[in-house]
Amino acid sequence: MNIWRINLKSSSINNVNPRQFCLANNIVGVGWRISEKTEKTVEWSEYYKRASTIYGDKSWKSALNAIKHKMQVDDLIWTRDRQNNYYLGS
Repeated sequence: MNIWRINLKSSSINNVNPRQFCLANNIVGVGWRISEKTEKTVEWSEYYKRASTIYGDKSWKSALNAIKHKMQVDDLIWTRDRQNNYYLGS
């Protein structure tokens, strides 16, 4: 089992608070948007190609590698909100 820290922030659409959305829905969302439209699921290779074009060689690649290759079922993920409340999920 591994423990991961996720910083839930985004350039969300429609003033959605990503922390509250994830906490209310018992999910964690990590990623860099590749389209303004809602799309169906995109395969990893397509996502990588499109994100590379948009974001270049930034830290998103190491995060993608962790999500795709290292995170496992039953790993723990912690985050905190702006009021410094800590949350732990799996």
